Amino acid sequence: MRRLGSRAQRFGCALAAGAFAALSAAPAAAHSDFPGIIQDTFGSSCAPQCTLCHVNPSGGLPLKVGEHYVDGMNPSHRGYGVFISNLAARPPAGTPTSANLATKLRALKGTPCNNNSMEGSVVDTGDCDTDGDGVSDFAELDAEPARDPDVSGVGNNSICPSYGCGASIAALPRDADANGRAGALTAALGVALVLARRARR
Repeated sequence: MRRLGSRAQRFGCALAAGAFAALSAAPAAAHSDFPGIIQDTFGSSCAPQCTLCHVNPSGGLPLKVGEHYVDGMNPSHRGYGVFISNLAARPPAGTPTSANLATKLRALKGTPCNNNSMEGSVVDTGDCDTDGDGVSDFAELDAEPARDPDVSGVGNNSICPSYGCGASIAALPRDADANGRAGALTAALGVALVLARRARR
């Protein structure tokens, strides 16, 4: 009986250790907190989908790519032709990160859409309107429900899906992957404890 208990305890510990090792690995998708930051910045009722900036629904590379307009031919407020490029061009300089994303989002309002004369006219100093529908990117993201700044009009539900598998009525956690890992680890530890108690009986 003692040998059985020892074996069950070793199995439970091994199970818990394996679960911890598997679940503590970093998620493959970078910037999993971006949707939550965007939602918090605008006080939206839902978080945007990764396709706001990425080609793939799961995020990662590649990002969406737009045309760079020729000097003097830049349509009104279109900037670099795609939302992620216009967002990246907002101050502070550099690629959007978890630390500067909220600042870049707020800078969509009140900063000229294009500030590089090599990639379009800098005479137009209006806020970015990437899709050219007459509503600025800032206003689209600040709407309720939020609208896609890359798609003219109300968009295609890439910000707030209204039906189907992607529908969401609750706030998205800042790091959904971390919440999932924590829940799975807790469940694995619970199983290990139950096995260890049964073995002692």
